[in-house]
Amino acid sequence: MSKHSHNKIWVHFIWETLDKQKVLSKPERVKLSEFLYNYTKDKNIFMKINYVNADHVHT
Repeated sequence: MSKHSHNKIWVHFIWETLDKQKVLSKPERVKLSEFLYNYTKDKNIFMKINYVNADHVHT
């Protein structure tokens, strides 16, 4: 038996604005997507995909 174990947990997060108001402009969406990508990379967190809409975010 191995002394080490490895687990994977897949989590799908969705954030949305109040009443699904479209408050994020295209430049803001790009900036947020880049922030999420860089944050997870710096923290050594695997993120398969992130997608930022004007009214919600998927990670």
